[in-house]
Amino acid sequence: RMAQGDVVVLQGLQKRPELNGLHVLVLGSELTGRVPVRLASGECIRVKPEAFRPLTASELHQCAPELASSLATDEAAQVFGDTSLALCIAQQIEDVRDLARVACVNRPFAHAVASDEVWRNLCQKVWQERWGFRKRWARAVENVAEGGWRDRYRLEAIDALRMFIKPAELQELVFDFRMWIGGRVQGGHWESGIRHSNSRTVQFRAKSGNTGCWEGRLHGHPNGDEDGIEWVLDHDGVGIQWGYWPHPWPKGKVSRLPSWGWEIRNPNVILRAIDDDA
Repeated sequence: RMAQGDVVVLQGLQKRPELNGLHVLVLGSELTGRVPVRLASGECIRVKPEAFRPLTASELHQCAPELASSLATDEAAQVFGDTSLALCIAQQIEDVRDLARVACVNRPFAHAVASDEVWRNLCQKVWQERWGFRKRWARAVENVAEGGWRDRYRLEAIDALRMFIKPAELQELVFDFRMWIGGRVQGGHWESGIRHSNSRTVQFRAKSGNTGCWEGRLHGHPNGDEDGIEWVLDHDGVGIQWGYWPHPWPKGKVSRLPSWGWEIRNPNVILRAIDDDA
């Protein structure tokens, strides 16, 4: 049974079949066998209780921004005197631009969008699709008291744009190591080495154990040499060179992937940081 303020889907309308499948807002209780509802366009109609059904979770997520925008009326403001439904709708949104739109609807929606609950939920949804979720989440939980979940979302989004790596950060990572060119195959052609991992234990370790060090030794290299391969990270955190001095291998470039993971590549090899959560 639907109540005032519920969001439902119209179905089975005979006289106006074009409305079937639309998301509407229940404005009141049943009256003379029909329930008043508001369309996204602002039009109010009355329908029989059997002419609608509740939204599924996925449907609520898809229609949340449009639904919230349609509620910017005096009548709707009376329906949403508290933030309970506003909070429910805001929690389905995964785009900060849509959250900004929703916050402009009315005061209850502004309060809902500003709540820590909404931003904690957004952080979890967005970060779960990114590299390094577990460590990022633990870091956020540890520091959330400093500015709330909204600030944690902002800081992590800014950090994801950082294209240089810090020495301590580099030394915490374990890399998958692959060659650009693999072995010779039938017909005399060379296959791509990217298809096969040569090592999944490559680490850039400091010589002295000091994680702030900008140089050290490379461990886990496919050739098995744990003592002779040295590495040096440029002070801009973008270039890194490894090999046997005084003739090291070509310099690698550090870059950030769209997944927020790390990659190092030179003309010979490509290394990608392994995600602990994968």
